[in-house]
Amino acid sequence: MINEFTEGDILLLFGRNVKRLREILKTSQSDLSEVADLSSNFVNDIENFRKGVSIDTIARLSSALKVEPFQLFLPERLYWVNEEEIYKTDLNNVITSAVSDIIAHYTCPKPEENK
Repeated sequence: MINEFTEGDILLLFGRNVKRLREILKTSQSDLSEVADLSSNFVNDIENFRKGVSIDTIARLSSALKVEPFQLFLPERLYWVNEEEIYKTDLNNVITSAVSDIIAHYTCPKPEENK
């Protein structure tokens, strides 16, 4: 059964991930806000679960934090082990999958041999 999530659950998850990733990069809220072209107050509100975000804001934050957008929504249990390794592994999996899809799309099937 799929868990039911409230808006508050998602704000909490997103805010915690933004803060955690910012801390991994060893950057301040002010520096993150500058790179993402957002106000410092808005970044603070996100990290403290007071503001929701648009798709544009998700894109800006994921670029500024150097992660794929979906990584801002990973549940906490996925990154308890080693935060940086989880994100490297996720990115590697995304790249591997994308390359496999491209190869499959552009590879011509081998002609069957005459028997």
